[in-house]
Amino acid sequence: MGAGAPTPIAVSRVWRSSTHSGGPVVGQVDTGFAAPQRVTKRIAEGGLGRLGTPAHVSILPDARAQWSDHLEVRMARRTALLLKGVNVGGKNKLPMAELRAALSGEPGWGEVETYLQSGNVVAAAPKGDPASALHELIAARFGLDIEVFGWSGKEIADVAGDNPFPGKVDEPKLLHVAFLQSAPPKDWFATAGLVHDGDELALGRRHIYLCYRDNSRDSPLAKVLRNAKISFTARNWTTVVKLAELTG
Repeated sequence: MGAGAPTPIAVSRVWRSSTHSGGPVVGQVDTGFAAPQRVTKRIAEGGLGRLGTPAHVSILPDARAQWSDHLEVRMARRTALLLKGVNVGGKNKLPMAELRAALSGEPGWGEVETYLQSGNVVAAAPKGDPASALHELIAARFGLDIEVFGWSGKEIADVAGDNPFPGKVDEPKLLHVAFLQSAPPKDWFATAGLVHDGDELALGRRHIYLCYRDNSRDSPLAKVLRNAKISFTARNWTTVVKLAELTG
């Protein structure tokens, strides 16, 4: 999106201001991801509410209008899409600038941002399964089969807020989060144990906290995760905090 372009929104209702002759008129406009382009182009900057929060913004139907219509809007949901194993050791090379450009050109996507080269995409995503949609786009445009983990802004905020190792936040390289597609197998981890040579695991809803005593490179936790036979992609605490900021 260019500078000053309106944020994609979902419009639930529109009504005329009481200053317009005829009084308030309630009518359904669009319950999909975004308002029609003819409407979004005319939304004034500012005044847009957060997700689920009604907000009044002004639109000008044409240059002759002397009244403002009011919209009740929802911000398009911000989703974090985490790519597994890109730009690592010369494998699965995926330039983030090219990915941003490709995704920004897709219908229903907006505000596409990336963070670092490790494959962290944040965007206002369309309804449905944005992780699968991004997987298919990467396969079609770049010829890569990359697993994508989709996380809502609320889920990312919960991951950051529920951190069981607050004493490690000042050492973000020693605190990681493994993001999964589904809940971790609690029975398996109960048998395998959560503490290994001073390094520790903590299970979340669809993620696992990894707390390292000295470093993550030689940690026995890597073997534990491999033996669990789960698919995941890990991020250090700095990235987790940044994702919470970008999706908040």
